[in-house]
Amino acid sequence: MALRGFSAGLEPTIRNVFEAPSPAALSRLLDRDPSPSAPAHLVPFRTGGPAAPVFCVHPLSGISWLYSGLLRHIDPGHPVYGIQAEGPGGVADLPDTVEAMAERYLGLLRAVRPSGPYHLVGWSFGGLVAHAMAVRLHELGEPAGSLFLVDTVADTEAGPEQPIDDQRIFRLLLTAAGLDGERFASAELDFATVSALLHQEGSVFARFTEDDIGRVIAVSRHNYRLARAYRPPRYPGDATYIEAAANAPRRVPHHDLWRPHVGGELTVGHTPAPHHRVLQPQHVAEIGVQLRDLLRGPRCSAPRPAAPLPSCPPVRGW
Repeated sequence: MALRGFSAGLEPTIRNVFEAPSPAALSRLLDRDPSPSAPAHLVPFRTGGPAAPVFCVHPLSGISWLYSGLLRHIDPGHPVYGIQAEGPGGVADLPDTVEAMAERYLGLLRAVRPSGPYHLVGWSFGGLVAHAMAVRLHELGEPAGSLFLVDTVADTEAGPEQPIDDQRIFRLLLTAAGLDGERFASAELDFATVSALLHQEGSVFARFTEDDIGRVIAVSRHNYRLARAYRPPRYPGDATYIEAAANAPRRVPHHDLWRPHVGGELTVGHTPAPHHRVLQPQHVAEIGVQLRDLLRGPRCSAPRPAAPLPSCPPVRGW
């Protein structure tokens, strides 16, 4: 997504880009007086619509803008938000467990709509948090929305530590912008090179500063520690799991590892993209159409009910 055509005095923020659906609307947004916006943890991809809202939980990096490509596949009746890791307290105020993170994010859901159902989407680390949120919503008696997990690992034996440094984050940003990360696998990247590549692509991530990179590294390390210490509980409802293509043979498919943690029906879909590329612009439709079809189920697409409804039915034939 490019951010071009505005004077220095009207420089849009990344949040502005998602608050406005068109360049004209963005201009009107920048011209108006400042007003309160969504909570700092939320990226408002789409704020209007009578159907239950969709919340996309950040992966390890803490960046929820990666989900922006899903928006075109989600019917316009659904408000859609990304949940960012950093709030007003920054990296000094990150939750110290996945359960605490889930509890904090439930407050964001209720800031948008006081009661459910809520649809939850999580890729990678975000799937662990989305599942924990669904468990807590069930405990609180909220009507069930859909739970959509994308290539999230559960209950695996702790493997060797994987370093999270500036090189890994640089490659993550290039991959998110649709560039071939393998092209740079052996290169020693620096901020200037990565920034120039992102600007050439017209990527929203071109606005990242070196300080932004440092915060993403800190958030990623923090969430990596949480993930290694966490084992998901059992969620009594239904869930949909999207398995990505494996870079190497898997002893056990990741969706099988989730079966003990889903008490209802576990519907399994697939994407031919490998884990780190599933939300790239050229691959995101493979995920988006499966999410769209799930949300079009009769229990998911209707406006908020007056009484709790059973969870959304699984989608067949993926």
